[in-house]
Amino acid sequence: MRMCKFLRYFFYKNFAFTWCQFWFAWFSGFTAQTVYDAWFITFYNVIFTSLPVLALGILDQDVDDATCLRYPKLYVPGQQNRLFNVKLFLLSLFNGVLVSCALYFFMYGAFHSILSGDGKDAATLDVFQTVLAGTLVIVVNLQVRQTFLLLVWTCC
Repeated sequence: MRMCKFLRYFFYKNFAFTWCQFWFAWFSGFTAQTVYDAWFITFYNVIFTSLPVLALGILDQDVDDATCLRYPKLYVPGQQNRLFNVKLFLLSLFNGVLVSCALYFFMYGAFHSILSGDGKDAATLDVFQTVLAGTLVIVVNLQVRQTFLLLVWTCC
């Protein structure tokens, strides 16, 4: 179950990250300009979004051996692919695209009047990139927190 939670969050956060880049590429005419700073791209999976997953893995309690032997039906959801399957993968994809769309277009609308029409105002583009990247990190980390709280409340 722990691995399934990890995979779903991993795909979700990377879809949200990548689709923000796609929306920017679409509106910049596929000029190879990135919406994120090079350091942010490097640290996104290494630092910014890996720590919540590690905390979730550490704090998630495993079932002891005696309980596993006493209740073999605990393995049935994993054997029947109910915890991670194509439908849940597509749900992670949809969730990531939806979050990226909401974040990018909200930021685009907020910065639209500030950005110059010729696209040469680099200072404003840097602010746009920083705000979008920071908001993305906050949103995907809140998502893992919400997932963890939902699992805690449903287990108790």
